[in-house]
Amino acid sequence: MELFLCTLVIAASTAFAVINGGHDAPNNIALAVRTRALTPKAALLLAAAFNFLGALLGTALAAVFIRQFNLYLPHSDHSLIVLLVATLVAVSWGLFTWRKGMPSSSTHALVAALLAGAFVTLLVDAPPGNPDGEGAVWQVIVAPLLLSPVLAFVVAYLGVELMKIFTRKASQNSVRESSRMGQAIASAAGAFGHGVQDAQRSTAIMVLALTSIDAIAPGEVPLWTMLLSATAISLGTLLGGWRIAHTLANRIVTVDTMRAFVATTASAGIVIFGAIAFHLPASSTHTSVAAIVGAGTNQAFGSVRWQEVARIASYWLFTPLVCAIISAILVLAISPLETLY
Repeated sequence: MELFLCTLVIAASTAFAVINGGHDAPNNIALAVRTRALTPKAALLLAAAFNFLGALLGTALAAVFIRQFNLYLPHSDHSLIVLLVATLVAVSWGLFTWRKGMPSSSTHALVAALLAGAFVTLLVDAPPGNPDGEGAVWQVIVAPLLLSPVLAFVVAYLGVELMKIFTRKASQNSVRESSRMGQAIASAAGAFGHGVQDAQRSTAIMVLALTSIDAIAPGEVPLWTMLLSATAISLGTLLGGWRIAHTLANRIVTVDTMRAFVATTASAGIVIFGAIAFHLPASSTHTSVAAIVGAGTNQAFGSVRWQEVARIASYWLFTPLVCAIISAILVLAISPLETLY
């Protein structure tokens, strides 16, 4: 039964990677397509390729997730139940928000579901994890996820100010063309950062499941888990997520080409820098939306549609709450079945 549950967890984490790829693809392609820096087909192929590359090179961040959640997860067969339920909840929420055209964080959904599921296992007498696990998860995972959109807003706003200074003597056509070229590069960088960041979530889930049944040694990350996550997230990226792309490119604020370049660059830079320099997670969705709002706020026309921003923010608030509650309820309901195996 343990092997069966582990197989289900791996399948669910693969599905999570596919949904994550499609759900988050607009973060890197929406503005590039709207400003005609890239065609839709070229944008998707570029994003898929760099997602795959980033996924294979981001193992250091996967190790952080594995180490911190391994501290917090229960030291028993309950861990498989928690992993399975949390991943399925994150997949379901991703499909729901995708259908609604709402940019929400798959990472927030997964982390909230994992933490809630692990916590309620204590109510069914599961052996607790490391007592320092909760603080470690908050410091290394949750706090950076909350701070990244604030940083993205500020960086994008100030980035527009810098661009105004650098381009004050340039013609509008030259600024537009240069921004389009930069936008294509920034989109590729954003996709690479997304692969570095988000593919590691599904890899970490697979490794935690394999470790819980002693199929691999603690700390080991099999190559096939990385390849599976990289392939899944890249295939998901090719789905496009055009409902969400429409929200990002048209419903929040209409930014010009220069500001689109700044927003994409700011978001990509934070995601990549957080992963490579500090091995800290950042939500590509939250940083992307915040950067768009920051760049759009710093313009004299086409004001930000704050009602739409508030609607998106409400989904950001509901994401961890809903996923945590559902995960906790399901883990409590399923846990008694552990006696069957």
